[in-house]
Amino acid sequence: MGGGQSLKLSRGNGFAYVEGAKHVAHCNNSRKIAFTLAEVLITLGIIGVVVAMTMPSLIANYQKKVTANRLKKSYSLIGQSLKQMQAANEGIEPRYMPFVYQKWNHPSYLDLDMFVDEFSNYIGHVKVTKTNKNQSDPFIMCMPEGTNKIYRNAFNQELTGGLVAPPAYVFELKDGSCLGIMKRGGWNWGDDGYLYFWVDIDGNAGANKLGRDLFLFQYDPDGVYKPVEAWQRTCRENNSNYGWNVGVSCSKYIMDSNWEIPKSYPW
Repeated sequence: MGGGQSLKLSRGNGFAYVEGAKHVAHCNNSRKIAFTLAEVLITLGIIGVVVAMTMPSLIANYQKKVTANRLKKSYSLIGQSLKQMQAANEGIEPRYMPFVYQKWNHPSYLDLDMFVDEFSNYIGHVKVTKTNKNQSDPFIMCMPEGTNKIYRNAFNQELTGGLVAPPAYVFELKDGSCLGIMKRGGWNWGDDGYLYFWVDIDGNAGANKLGRDLFLFQYDPDGVYKPVEAWQRTCRENNSNYGWNVGVSCSKYIMDSNWEIPKSYPW
């Protein structure tokens, strides 16, 4: 053959091979790079360990992002509804609206029934319920009767038995979230009393826990709607010494973090 190269013909398995030919070298290389079953199983095992180690972190990060986005949406929805209510009342501060009036010796009595009746005209809701609950009753929002679900604070204590009063009114909103409204403190709104908005961003389908899917906002008589500012460190420290309010400031913590849940957040 050309170049003086001699090729030797050999037979095996019923086929003829020419030693030194390219197709023979290719077959040899294929045999060299093949994986054994043991090597494949070891590789799959390593991949499984890596996935098992990283998956919880990936899931938690996804849940945090969803939580922050839902909270931001709920905060905006309620805020816009309050602004619409104020605009419909010629832009006056809520302290001068008809649901705030003189009662007995209290010049700024907030009539919660009247407030809810007015507010319901602007918040998109499926249902609104007056709970008729008192301080010692379990904290329940939009839960079906007979449920065994309970709400807890960020330290995993049950929200009941005087830890925090259940909302006086509960709205089931069109986006699937749940809104509870309550008046806390004294008779006079803005003096020693407060108007609180409890928001369950997933409508009781999740953890039912302060700082996880239950958050708290405050509405002031001058029309300022904001996350509760008191006890801010309780969200971060998760310390049982602060009692029922462990977690009430988590909405502010997330808002101050540009609507993200940082690594330091007690998830």
